[in-house]
Amino acid sequence: LINKSVRDEKMEQLSFMTVDQAVDFLMQVTRDTENVSKARACRASTCYAINRQRGIRTQLHSQLEFDSLCKVLDAILTGCDREAADVANAKMCMMLSQTFYYTVENGAEAGNRLFPKIRLCQHSIWSDDDFWTQALFQCVTDSLTNCGRSEEHTSELQSPCNLVCRLLLEKK
Repeated sequence: LINKSVRDEKMEQLSFMTVDQAVDFLMQVTRDTENVSKARACRASTCYAINRQRGIRTQLHSQLEFDSLCKVLDAILTGCDREAADVANAKMCMMLSQTFYYTVENGAEAGNRLFPKIRLCQHSIWSDDDFWTQALFQCVTDSLTNCGRSEEHTSELQSPCNLVCRLLLEKK
């Protein structure tokens, strides 16, 4: 109950903030070094909240939305370590960075799509081989754990976990 009331209080604070203030707040909380477990939980909650938006809308309608999402995903990655929960958060960020996009109008009929991955590829975590080895290990473990299920082969290959595994293998 205490965690829920604290979370509700923080969400109440977010509702009265400007976009920039909300982004700064999320960046601060997800990078909290004094309370690691609270920061890890906030990173996970933020990832899942963004992931829920995937089903609603993936196109970002302004440069401000794009910049804000990039900042939040960057903050999540910056706070991640090699704990299983943070590896999961980083994998989720990787997937989300390739899902949401902003269309830059360039005068042609169809504009160019910008994905947050373009900015996040500059993050130091992308070049941390030990971190991504742990991420790959977690994907393989998850896949092996779930391989006994009776799903169609094609749907199994299209699962988010397997898509992330393939992206990680391509990176290696």
